[in-house]
Amino acid sequence: MKVSTYVILALAVLAAMTTLPVADARGADDHGVGWINEAGRALRDAYYSNVDAEDPERVWEENWPIWSARLRGPQLAYSSVPLIVGRDCEGYHGIIGLGPRAVPFIVRQFRREHEANVRAMLTLAWQDTSGFVSVPDANPWYMTTLEQWWEGGQALTDERFAEAYAEDDLEAIRWLGAAALPRVMEKLEAGDYRMLDVVERRTLGRADVEGETPDERAAACLAWWEENKQYWLIPFPDREPLQEDEEGELEG
Repeated sequence: MKVSTYVILALAVLAAMTTLPVADARGADDHGVGWINEAGRALRDAYYSNVDAEDPERVWEENWPIWSARLRGPQLAYSSVPLIVGRDCEGYHGIIGLGPRAVPFIVRQFRREHEANVRAMLTLAWQDTSGFVSVPDANPWYMTTLEQWWEGGQALTDERFAEAYAEDDLEAIRWLGAAALPRVMEKLEAGDYRMLDVVERRTLGRADVEGETPDERAAACLAWWEENKQYWLIPFPDREPLQEDEEGELEG
């Protein structure tokens, strides 16, 4: 029986709203969200923890079988809180540790799956790794499905960023996830220091935003981005691969 992608998305929306906090809340208590137990803290610590992995596909291949077994096993099937149990897994932690670099593997697996509960959990993994989270009160585009987002590519995120920026809606920009970081960095470079908070929260504190003045913080952040952006860019179908310039620096 074919299950509507909107049913799958609805399950993921429910997960984002009713279970453990997702990526943007990692920094935690100052966002008004507490990490309720040891499993929650383990999940928190896993976010983006291996974003600079040398071979992300190998990390995926090592962790997907572990998580897949959890998703199809009795521990999840008979759980009263499957959306929590499904993420309380070493394999899942390994996957979300890759951050945005896990997204192509999640999309590929999503297209291979037919079980609604597995596809729902893969949709949640997409949100946890990309930072695009289906929170109705915060994300104006929360009904976007994984397929729509992926096929829309960088162009779709750029269009939405422009709309949110024009409306001065920083919360919506945050929920666009890592895919919005290139445009966020452009605004920061142009002098909009409000983007520092967006970067800090979106990268869960992994970006370097240290400095005594806004100018110093912006300079540190932009330098961090030039050195690390290959780990944070979503490899959408419409995005050209980063190229090295004559000095070996990545461009794009």
